[in-house]
Amino acid sequence: MLALIKNTISAIQERINNNKKIIEENKIKISENLHNSAPIKTNNEYVKYYEMYKSLVAENADLIKVYDTLIEFYNSYKDTAVLNSDQPIIDIYSVTNEDEIFELTIKGLVKFNFHHPYYGNKKFINRLLNYYLENEEYEKCHELNAARNKLK
Repeated sequence: MLALIKNTISAIQERINNNKKIIEENKIKISENLHNSAPIKTNNEYVKYYEMYKSLVAENADLIKVYDTLIEFYNSYKDTAVLNSDQPIIDIYSVTNEDEIFELTIKGLVKFNFHHPYYGNKKFINRLLNYYLENEEYEKCHELNAARNKLK
């Protein structure tokens, strides 16, 4: 799914750029028609290009909304099992053994955040802190200290 989203984002970028290119080419054609054509033909050409312009601008507006949504989704879930097929999807609440949850947490398969089943458990947090200190993962220690301080 990760590759599919990346490809879709790329295709949207390409389509937006292509639409912008067509708009610019049409501006040049309109300018040329105003200087070289009979008034009636120029008016008909102008209406045709104006309608195309409106359509392309509306399409780009919609594409930009989809693009922004996909980028936000990608950034939120790129390191999770939702998008990364290398990581299994785990129902953390079906695992009841603290040791199993500890292992899943240190492997990064379960994020330690407000939704973590042991988020409010100071003993569990201290255990994680000890593990991360031993492995010199100081950023994780900082995050855990911040979580522990919120509990005080």
